[in-house]
Amino acid sequence: QAIYQVIYENVNIKDAVSELMSNEFKAENEWS
Repeated sequence: QAIYQVIYENVNIKDAVSELMSNEFKAENEWS
């Protein structure tokens, strides 16, 4: 759980920025 939290936190920061930057692009392309 500890390791997963560290990875998730690191991904969360990068994902948050990436999602905010290309919300329409990544959200629809990656989740679809």
